[in-house]
Amino acid sequence: MTDAGAADAGPGSGIAEDARRVGAALHALGVLVSVEALADVLSFDATRLDAALQLLAQTAPAAGLRVHRLQNRVSLVRAADALPGDDLAAVMRYDAARTGLNTTQARLVHAALTRAVQPASRRGGPHMLAKSNPDKVAAAALIGARILTTDDVGDLALHPDAALSLLVPNREATQ
Repeated sequence: MTDAGAADAGPGSGIAEDARRVGAALHALGVLVSVEALADVLSFDATRLDAALQLLAQTAPAAGLRVHRLQNRVSLVRAADALPGDDLAAVMRYDAARTGLNTTQARLVHAALTRAVQPASRRGGPHMLAKSNPDKVAAAALIGARILTTDDVGDLALHPDAALSLLVPNREATQ
């Protein structure tokens, strides 16, 4: 491929195919990968990979994605502003329902459900600041999906919608 051919970004051009391959590889990997490793795996030289990444960076936002670069590493990530908050929460709830909760998420929901049904006499439990990183990641996914929220003291609690779907009585309405 010549430099003039690489500059042409038409739909049938080589650069468009390169961008598609790079995007597919980054999507499949789902993590930051070194540019050198990506070029090696795809058998691209540095110039060809850079051109493909530039085109991918221009076209990815149309699909709600963006090219994320961190030093010499690159990944394809969801654009933060691609979906409004309510739509993103609905997608995350759907994904949680489709895939089910992992054991960490299930444990966190169970603890929040237990506190909602039978609250402790003092603090509801350990704060998220004291939790492990896997607990924080799982909690963030559940909060994003509006399954959990935090209460006034920073403990995890059931989101009102989740509490309603689990038939947890509303304490404020009963008092």
